Amino acid sequence: MRGPAWLGLALVSVVIALGVWYLTVSSGSWIVDSSLPSDVRSGRQTAASPVNTDDVFDVKKYKDQLTIRYLYMDGKVHSGDAIVIQTPDGKTMMIDAGLPEAGGQVVQHLNRLGIGKIDVAVNTHPHIDHIGGFESVISSKQVAQFYMLNTKNSLWGAYYQNVLKEMNQKNVPLSFLEEGALFALGSDVMVEILSPEKGVLPAAITGRDLQVPVNMNSMVLKVTYKAQSFLFTGDIYKDREVELIAKYGSKLHADLLHAPHHGMTTSNTPQLFRTVAPKVVIMSSNLFSNIRLANDLKQQGMQVYSTAENGTILITSNGKDMQVIPEKSGRSAQTASASGTGNQSDPKVNLTFYYAYSGSSFEIFMESYGKFIQKKYPNFSFTFIQNEKGSTLDDLVKTGTGVDVFITSHPAMMQIKERQLAGDISGMVSSHPFDLERFEPVAINAVKQMGEGGKLPGLPFRLNALTIFYNKDLFDKFGVPYPKEGWVWEEAYDTARRLTKEDNGIQYRGLGGRTTGNLMQLNPYSYPLVDTATHKAVIADVNWKRYLDTIIPFYRMPGYDPTADLLESAAQTGLFQKQKTLAMLIAMNSDYPRAANVPGLQWDAAQLPEFPDRKGIGSQPDVVYFVLSATSKHKEEAFLAMAQMTTDEVQTQLARNGIAPVLKGAAIRDVFGQDNADLKGKDAKAMLPVRYAEPAPYTPYNPKAVSAISSAFNSIVLQQKDTETALKDAEAKANRDIAAQLPAQTKP
Repeated sequence: MRGPAWLGLALVSVVIALGVWYLTVSSGSWIVDSSLPSDVRSGRQTAASPVNTDDVFDVKKYKDQLTIRYLYMDGKVHSGDAIVIQTPDGKTMMIDAGLPEAGGQVVQHLNRLGIGKIDVAVNTHPHIDHIGGFESVISSKQVAQFYMLNTKNSLWGAYYQNVLKEMNQKNVPLSFLEEGALFALGSDVMVEILSPEKGVLPAAITGRDLQVPVNMNSMVLKVTYKAQSFLFTGDIYKDREVELIAKYGSKLHADLLHAPHHGMTTSNTPQLFRTVAPKVVIMSSNLFSNIRLANDLKQQGMQVYSTAENGTILITSNGKDMQVIPEKSGRSAQTASASGTGNQSDPKVNLTFYYAYSGSSFEIFMESYGKFIQKKYPNFSFTFIQNEKGSTLDDLVKTGTGVDVFITSHPAMMQIKERQLAGDISGMVSSHPFDLERFEPVAINAVKQMGEGGKLPGLPFRLNALTIFYNKDLFDKFGVPYPKEGWVWEEAYDTARRLTKEDNGIQYRGLGGRTTGNLMQLNPYSYPLVDTATHKAVIADVNWKRYLDTIIPFYRMPGYDPTADLLESAAQTGLFQKQKTLAMLIAMNSDYPRAANVPGLQWDAAQLPEFPDRKGIGSQPDVVYFVLSATSKHKEEAFLAMAQMTTDEVQTQLARNGIAPVLKGAAIRDVFGQDNADLKGKDAKAMLPVRYAEPAPYTPYNPKAVSAISSAFNSIVLQQKDTETALKDAEAKANRDIAAQLPAQTKP
C-alpha cells in the first residue's frame, strides 16, 4: 500500500521531484557503507582522493574519439543525471541536465569543455532531477534540437514550464520521441529509441500518478559508434526492464550500461545485466552508491563506477576499445576519516529500517533520517526496505529477513503487532538518560496505546494534524476577512457562506475537506470509533450526531450543490488547488500546497475551527513513529538511532523544515517552517494546534468504522438519509465488516 500523506516528509521538495523509488528484497537493498568517509558518501572530494579533473575535462587529448561524460553535480540533495556525448566530428548530445539548482554547475562543465552549441538535447522524462537544469543550459547555450516525452504540459510544475519558456524564447525545435525513432549524431554515431512503447503516451501519464508511470515510460536510448554501443535507460523500473528484454532480447547488448534509476533497487534486475552483458556500468547519483549492486556486478566481471564516488566520469571509445577515466578513484583510494560526533573506533553496525508503506526510497530515507543519525553515529550504516510486492511483512517473516526499526503509523502498526514483530524500548528508556517528559504527552500516549501490557514499542518523531488552508485571493475578491486565531465553527460557517456564491458564471464554494476519514478519525472530541472491549463500532450515538451536524451544513448551504463526485477527496483538492474555486480546504498540515505543483495559488493557513466547549483544542494527532523490531539483533543501536531523531537539535531542524515536532515548548514551535521555501510568508504556526486532542483508542477495526461513517457523511450531505438513520446504518455496516475480519485477527 502507498504511504499516507505524511510520507511527504516535505522537508525536501526533492521528495516530490525525484519520483517514487521502490525496493524489493530479492534484488538487494540500498546501503550506505559507513566505512566510507563522509566525503565519499556525499560525493565530495578530499585531498586524500587522487583527482584527475584535468584529464577528465581534457578535450584536445580525446578529440579523435567518442567521449561520454557523466557530470558530477555537487549538492546536499540528489542532483540527478547530466550526460554529455561528443563525437569525433564535433557533434554534441546532452542527455538530461539535473535539478534546476544544478543547472549552473552543468553550464560550468559545458564551458570547461568549450561547448557553445548542443546539437541534440534529450530529456528522458520530465522529473525535476532530469529536466530542471535544462533551463540554465538552454538560456546560456545554443540548442539545435530538443527531444522529450509526449506528456501533457499542464501536469508539471514551474521547473518544467521554465524549460519550455526558455525553448520558446530561443526558438528551440521540440519533438517527441518513442520507440522506433532513429537519428544520426554526426557521421558515425547512430541513436535509436527503444522506449517508451509506441502510442502509449500521453495517455499513460495522468495527474493521478506522476511518478511510477513516468519512470516506467522513460526514454531508453541505444547509442552506437562503429563496433561499440552504449545503453541509456533513464529511470525505468524492473517491470519495464522485463518488457524490453522480452521485446528486444540480444539487441539490448551494449558495452556500457547506464544503471536504471540511478542504480536504485526499483530497477536493475539480474536479467537486465545478463541480457545487456555490459563491460562497464555507471550509476549516476551525486549522493549514494548502491554498494551491494556494485559488488555483485564486480564479482561478475563488470567495471562499476558511480558519480557519488568517482566524480565526473569520462568514457572514451575509438569504436573498438573503450576506456573509463574517473575524476577520482573512489573507495579504494579514500583514507580520510568520517565526520560526526560519534566515536570513530566504534564497531560498524548496519541497521535495517522498514517503511511500513510504499512510495519511498533509500534517498528519501537518508535525507529524512539517515543523515541525522549518521551525524551522531558515523559507524552506523543502513539497509532500507519498504512494504510492497516481494517485501511485505509476510515476505519478511517467510524469508527470515531481519528488521531493526519499523517506520509506521497506527494502521500499519496493527499489522506489525498481528505478526508479533513489535518490540519494547521501555528498559532502554530507563537505562539511558532519556527524558520522555520532553515530548508532547499526546505523542507518547499514542505510541503507548500500541504497546502490549504497558510496554513502549518505540518513539514518535512527527505529529500531523488537521488544519485549514485558504485562498487569499478569493477572500480578497469577495471582501471577506481572513480566518483569525481561535475562531469557532459558527464563525467558519458564516465565512464559508459569504464565499459560496456564483460570480461571472463561476461557482465558488466556501469550505471543503481533503479526506472525510481524517475528519472522523482525528475529531477534536476524541470520540472513539470502535469499542476496544467489545470490538463493536460506536458511531450511532448523540455525540457523533452532534459532530456531524456541525460540519455537514458547510456542504449543504445554497450554491454548494454537492454531488457524489464533488465530495471525492481528489475533487475537493482540485477545487482548491487547480480550479481555485474553493476558498478553504481542511487537510493534514503535511499536505500544504507546494509552489511547484500549484503555481499562482496565493494561500495561507489557519487553525482548525474550535468548538465552544473545546476552546484551544485542535484535532487529534496523526502520530508517525519508529518501532523497535522484536527480531532486531541490534536493539541498543536501534534505540540510539531512534533517540537521535528526537533530540532537540534534530527536532528543531525538522521543525524549521516544516515537519511538525513531537517535542514540547514554544521555542521549537516558533521556528516551524522557517527554512521551508513553500512556507515563507505564511502563518506556518497556525498549522500546529495550540493543544492536540487526546488520541482516541485505536483498534485493528478502525478502518472499517471510518469507511462506514465516511459513507454516512456523504449520504447525509446528499440528503439520501437523515443523520440518525445514516449513522445507525453505518454502525450496522461497520459491525458486519468487523465481524468478517475478526476471525482473522483473533489468535488461538
